[in-house]
Amino acid sequence: MSMSDELLRAIRRRDLEAATSAVQRLRSRHLSEAVITSMVMVAVERLAWDEGDRAAASWLLRHCSRRR
Repeated sequence: MSMSDELLRAIRRRDLEAATSAVQRLRSRHLSEAVITSMVMVAVERLAWDEGDRAAASWLLRHCSRRR
């Protein structure tokens, strides 16, 4: 499983400890904070869409697309 998949699964489970650990592993690969932040926001946006929270997903899409 890739680190981004691991992060997505942790976010879906709302497992802060696992998500924090996944982010730390991404940092150990010397990825920039901007890249890591983008990965987290994409994972949260996907979760919102998958759970049918259109308002949250739309807000994330509008406000976070500026970062990408």
